[in-house]
Amino acid sequence: SPDADDIPVVDNVEDFQVAYCTRPSGSSTICQDGGPDWHDSITSADMPNLYMIRISMVVRSSRPDLTGLHEESPISVENNVPSGSPDHYYRQLLTTRVAVRNLRIQANL
Repeated sequence: SPDADDIPVVDNVEDFQVAYCTRPSGSSTICQDGGPDWHDSITSADMPNLYMIRISMVVRSSRPDLTGLHEESPISVENNVPSGSPDHYYRQLLTTRVAVRNLRIQANL
């Protein structure tokens, strides 16, 4: 939860998450969403098998819907399950995956 002295880096970003996909040598799967290869943290021992990074960001409208017709709950991303009741803000989940090419070459993948 935010502290009183926190300064936002970017306005209206509610959540920013990074997940790491490690692929053991000889595995035939390639980082499928919801698969067991995705992790919320990574250790130095996992680095040789790091295959891909998934970056997810939840952005929220700067102003609520004043008509009161739109009601939306905060979006759950990766291991973060936000608390909070539905409100009148619009939200968008943006996700991208980045293949870690240099580390894949070192791991002979």
